[in-house]
Amino acid sequence: IMTQDQFDQFKFRIPKRFETTEDYKERIADASMDSYTSDDIERLKRIYPKVCSTFSEFWKTMNDLGMPMTTKTFNFYKSQFPKRNEKDYEQYFARLNSAAKLPESIAMSKEEFDLLNSRFPKAPERYFSYEQRLQLLSIEPLDSYDFYDLKNLFSISHETYNEHYKRLFSNFREPLSLDEFKKEKSLRVLIGETFMDHFKRIIDIYYQSEENPYTQANGTTLSNNYGIETITDMENFVHHMIMYPFPYDTFDNYCERQYAIISEIEYDPNSTTTIWYNQMKKLLPRFNESIEIYRNRTKELEFPEITVKHFNRYKLEMPQPAETYSIYNSRTIAMVSTYNYLGKIKKQLYDTFISVSPNFYINYEKYVEKVKSSGYEPLSQDEFIAFKECLPKLQDSFLKFNENIKLMGLATIKLIDFNKLKIFYPRIHHISYDDYILDIELKYAKNRYREQIIDALKLSSDEFTDYKRKLPRQFEWSYETYQNRMKTEGISEILTMDDFYGARLANFPLADEDYEKYQEKMDSLNIDPIPSDVFNFLKRIYPDLFENRYEYRIKNIVYKVLKPPDYTENKYKSNMDNDIISKIIKRSKPYEKLEEKIKNLSTQMMTSKEFIWLKLNFPTSLYTYIIYKAKAIITILSSSTSTPNNNIGYMDEITHNSFKKAYFTSLNETYEEYETRMKSLKLIAFPRYIFRYCKAIYPHPFQSHQSYLDSVALYKIIELRNIKDSFASDFMTKWDWNSIPQETYIKFQAFFPRAFDTSINVDEHHLNLSIFNNGEIDLIKLSYFPRLAENYDTYKERMIKLGLGVMNTDLFTSFKTIYPNPITATSYSKYKELFQTISDNIFGDEKLNIRHIMTEEEFNNSIPHDFPKLFESWNTFCEERLILNSQTSRLINDRGAFSENLFNDMKTVFYPILGQNCVYYLKFIQSLSISDIPSWNGYFKNVISLYPKFFENIDNYNERLQDNQLKYLKLDANQFNIFFQIFPFPYESYLKYKIRNTDAPLTLSEKEFSYYQQVFPQISESYSRYSFRLKSEIDYDSVMLLQLFKLYKKLLPQIDESYNKYNDRFVAELKKISDKETKNQLSFFVKHKMYFNDMHYKKSGPAMTYDEFKLFKESLPMPEEFREDYIHRINKLADIAKENDKIPPEILPLELFINLKKIYPNKSNTNYKVYLNNMENIEVTPVSENTFNSLVEVAKSMALNRYTVYEKSFTDLINTKMSK
Repeated sequence: IMTQDQFDQFKFRIPKRFETTEDYKERIADASMDSYTSDDIERLKRIYPKVCSTFSEFWKTMNDLGMPMTTKTFNFYKSQFPKRNEKDYEQYFARLNSAAKLPESIAMSKEEFDLLNSRFPKAPERYFSYEQRLQLLSIEPLDSYDFYDLKNLFSISHETYNEHYKRLFSNFREPLSLDEFKKEKSLRVLIGETFMDHFKRIIDIYYQSEENPYTQANGTTLSNNYGIETITDMENFVHHMIMYPFPYDTFDNYCERQYAIISEIEYDPNSTTTIWYNQMKKLLPRFNESIEIYRNRTKELEFPEITVKHFNRYKLEMPQPAETYSIYNSRTIAMVSTYNYLGKIKKQLYDTFISVSPNFYINYEKYVEKVKSSGYEPLSQDEFIAFKECLPKLQDSFLKFNENIKLMGLATIKLIDFNKLKIFYPRIHHISYDDYILDIELKYAKNRYREQIIDALKLSSDEFTDYKRKLPRQFEWSYETYQNRMKTEGISEILTMDDFYGARLANFPLADEDYEKYQEKMDSLNIDPIPSDVFNFLKRIYPDLFENRYEYRIKNIVYKVLKPPDYTENKYKSNMDNDIISKIIKRSKPYEKLEEKIKNLSTQMMTSKEFIWLKLNFPTSLYTYIIYKAKAIITILSSSTSTPNNNIGYMDEITHNSFKKAYFTSLNETYEEYETRMKSLKLIAFPRYIFRYCKAIYPHPFQSHQSYLDSVALYKIIELRNIKDSFASDFMTKWDWNSIPQETYIKFQAFFPRAFDTSINVDEHHLNLSIFNNGEIDLIKLSYFPRLAENYDTYKERMIKLGLGVMNTDLFTSFKTIYPNPITATSYSKYKELFQTISDNIFGDEKLNIRHIMTEEEFNNSIPHDFPKLFESWNTFCEERLILNSQTSRLINDRGAFSENLFNDMKTVFYPILGQNCVYYLKFIQSLSISDIPSWNGYFKNVISLYPKFFENIDNYNERLQDNQLKYLKLDANQFNIFFQIFPFPYESYLKYKIRNTDAPLTLSEKEFSYYQQVFPQISESYSRYSFRLKSEIDYDSVMLLQLFKLYKKLLPQIDESYNKYNDRFVAELKKISDKETKNQLSFFVKHKMYFNDMHYKKSGPAMTYDEFKLFKESLPMPEEFREDYIHRINKLADIAKENDKIPPEILPLELFINLKKIYPNKSNTNYKVYLNNMENIEVTPVSENTFNSLVEVAKSMALNRYTVYEKSFTDLINTKMSK
């Protein structure tokens, strides 16, 4: 054993607990001894217990070294370390002396005490930052062993105050006070914080009173004084942030990442312990949590509460369910995210998440097994369920889906990505697993990193087969029917009701859908439609209720619509560089696949029992789904025997309504339209007699119940007497297709839509809408109601064609009074009184209920601002109504066809056409069965004055209408200008007018066009006749002055006039205009480009260009020529001109045609002097006497035999005089 000297020397050479290497070597050198190496010094210090270690930890360490120590020794060394409140050496020394009279040599010297204080680490800093800080102070830092030992005196990120207190107590050290503990916690990097967020939050803790504290200098001060390294360097901040585990990480992966990113001396040993990993992981928000749930779950961890902003940011910077890495990266690249700072970390984060992602079909038990076998930690069951909610269901719309995930605090997805996610559902046309994988690969063919998302979300081959077994069939009428089949087939885990309806929606067309409508439905849900051949097959297996060879038809005819896959399509050819796609196509045998397809899809046809059931339980046209269901339930309950397949139950509402809408006619359909529609739906139409019977049993909105019953009975006697088919003859009984009872009939009439009801009122009329086999109130009104601009004969013809009951003339007249008009718009009492007066004069049981007229509230809210104005379009009208509150505008409020028709009808009825005289207008009103004709006579002058007049501007117009009773209908500035934009030119053909007004806001009809031209002087009338006609007949006081009238007449070229002569004559007449008023009138026509656009009253110029002149001459009628002969001749000339690439002649308007013939000589007017006198009276340039005589000869020949006249005898008169 050692001698005393050797023992003393050995003891002397042992380094003291907190002695620096330099001090140690200096002390040993002073004693002339050999010092230990630096490594030995560090190892020898292990004999001292750590500042923060328990006795059991110390005892184990020493025992491993072969140097067991007692509790007394442990306590002795522990007491050597200064306590937390011992800030100066005197306190420390006094405690040791008073406690146990320990040898002075064991305790720290003052220099050692002061050195320890100067080398003491700060709570937030890591070893690397600590080293740098002490080197700047020229102080030798502690080694990492002592550094991390002393760091344990502070709080650890994951621990609560209670845990901290117990840990320090077990280490024989004093814990922090609660306030100190909370402050230390507050300095840590929080979840969801950016570098700047963190910087500002820490500055706010220390510099609350400073005006502008967010400076680099303040950050440096805090770093130096308090070791807060995270606010001065982005890399430090990131390293602290990534000490949080990833969601769904494993401990091994987490540690591996720490070792790879943070150097050995930088990472905190505590951060690679399981307790750190497990506790810190609890702090991570889960993607399915709200901020409230998160705070409740984590509050027990006593970590500083994160803000909503940080919570949401964290969730958004995490990968979202079912997104590819490309989408994740592009979505977050612009975010101020820690993970963007370290790209490698970002990819690892994504890889971890995608590796634990379930597909839409897998159950939780199998999922857990799958994820664990891959070495990852699975989602909790709540997260698993939430993840599946983040995968769109087949029936989810894009907007609804995004709304749902937005509520979860997740990022919304793009439409194209939404569509891709639905490809993971196996479909009816995926006959094999290869078909399923092929569609997925094609959908993701252009995506980078597609393998990860496909592998995560696709179903395995076994899952695919299992899912396909659970798919509904086309003729499973309801979820209950599906459940029964699954039970029969021994399948326990079946689709939920939501998934059942989603699968049925996506895979099977409804009876009332054609392919275009089905595609639109799929487009609205962003689902790829089934191929057209599969669609056609599935539609053609819908039955004809009267057929008895259903199975034969399917197996021998319908199957032929199915086609083998065509791999020459571009979508396949362009993706042959994809290994999976090319392998699937190469091993595919198209015609074998066709056989598989036929075999597989043939299982969708109805069984014989299902077909019989359908016939017996088919919807009826007159009963709602509620009644249908109630009857079915009664039948089921009353049935004594009930076995699967012969008592399937009843259809769900979707199936019921689709059958009803498809097979039964709509009110507004003729049989021909019904047949065409059924053909487009790939269905077989009912026979015509059943179609007509279905229409006959519809209740009538105004007929009494007895009259209704009588008409149905009469139809049966007459129309159905020759039915021979045994099934068809009693179908009314089997299907309960009979007239409806009185109670239902009365209710039907009481709630029948009114003309002024809108789609807002649909709920009120729901039962009746179902009776009418369509969900649109608009079509009901379009079918039944007489239209405002419809006369009785037109109405009657339309109703007979539709197979509906016809009102008698009295009821028709009564109905017309429910439409308010400018006559009855003066007061509600007048409007109501007129209706009652007409109704009181109706005899018989068919009367219009007063409920159909407007209520006083509707009347006051709607009249007169719901009346259309002249030159107001339907779209403009609707746009202006959007400004109004919907409840204050009730006459026209919907944008449906009925409302648009009513709008256009009001314009037709309320506004006589400009140029139409009062007599014709009143006859038109009377023909429509509109009452109170005398009032309309006075109305005519007032309403005609709403048209702008020639030679007035908008201010004159407004002033003129100041006292007009209809001033509420006057035009605004835009409508005023439209009037002149759409006005026809004199002598212009309608065809030319339409071409010229292609881009005009409105265009006149041919009838309107003809009337409008009447406001110009007619060629065959004198000035006095023209003036009288405008003022007294058409009430349009816009008469040209005489000199302008003469100029207007000079616009007309004569038959035998050359262009030069015509031009000279017109210019001469133009120069005669000298008075100011005439010049002003002419300026008006020039301004509005009414065919005077090429001339100016101050300059000489032609009226017509040479091309116009030539075209007009070639379009002239012959004397005594009939209109139909003229049209035939001009069309023939036009065809010849087109063949020779020449400008074809045009058919002149009727009025111009008639007027031109009036100024020609005829077979009885052969006196040239009389002719000259007539032309002088009407201010028309006469033809020469030779031309006159030639025209007389043509007229006589035409009158004698119009078919043998040699046309050239007339055209020669023109052609010889047309040279320039």
